[in-house]
Amino acid sequence: MRHVRMLVTSMAVILGVCAACAGVAFANEGPRDSQHEWERLFGDCPLQGTIQFEGREEGLSACNYGDAGPESFFQAGKVTVHFVKPVILRSGEAEPVGDENFVIGARDGNTISKEAEPSPLSLTELINPELLPEPEKQRYEEYIAAGKSTKVTETTELAEPGTDIGLNELSLLAEEEYNGKSAFTFPVEIRIGNPFLGKSCLDGSNQQPIVVPFVTSETHPPAPNTPIHGQTGELVSNNEGNIIRIGTKTRETILVNNSFAAPGVNGCGADGRADGALDAGLGLPSPAGTNTTELIGSLYQAGAEAVREHIMP
Repeated sequence: MRHVRMLVTSMAVILGVCAACAGVAFANEGPRDSQHEWERLFGDCPLQGTIQFEGREEGLSACNYGDAGPESFFQAGKVTVHFVKPVILRSGEAEPVGDENFVIGARDGNTISKEAEPSPLSLTELINPELLPEPEKQRYEEYIAAGKSTKVTETTELAEPGTDIGLNELSLLAEEEYNGKSAFTFPVEIRIGNPFLGKSCLDGSNQQPIVVPFVTSETHPPAPNTPIHGQTGELVSNNEGNIIRIGTKTRETILVNNSFAAPGVNGCGADGRADGALDAGLGLPSPAGTNTTELIGSLYQAGAEAVREHIMP
């Protein structure tokens, strides 16, 4: 309940300073959630997790579960990932300091689901063999001549530890960058899958992630992109107030950004020798103002004490 009270306080602060948020309010979603629902939402919450902050250790105060449905997408250059399969985000939060929320990655590293989404472009559409160096060109031609798969998949993965995820609940609720901070910052890499490209073909990496500062407010991208606007979803809770859901079918949460940059690929083909050809086909690197992403769905939150009560023996 401690974390739930903090959310209520955050909302009260927002409503006091943001007239545009006047429609943000709690609704009652119905009876207490089942044991199965608690385990589905928070079974991977890092209940024993801690984070170091200014020389002291902070323990877990809350558990988060987010899902982004089929209308969500990620586009950088010609890399376009439509989340046909829902993307799931699991994490915990340490006790906040001021308006900073410290995120702890999910237990067993299962912070984000890794769903291979079909690419709208095939391998032959992405690679011009004339841009491949020898002997990579020969290997490509032999691969195509053998009739092997040209289907390409794109998988969004977390590029850094869960502690590098940024969450600001005030900005999330306010539909504005509260104190200049984004609602949700998420460093990712896109794994581009095809047997010819190998298992390590990535756009972005741990060393050079694609950092996306999501907002529920209006964006301010450089040209040629134009502003787009997210929204805070409807807030509901179960009868006992243990689980809060931000975003429902009536009013979903929409997190957006179209001002981030994306690097070129790395590790594609034999020893990365297809990197240049694939960059040319994908339009990478892609500067800020040419990329867009939207996450449309819900965020569930519960206090760590309540989660322990419901799912731990």
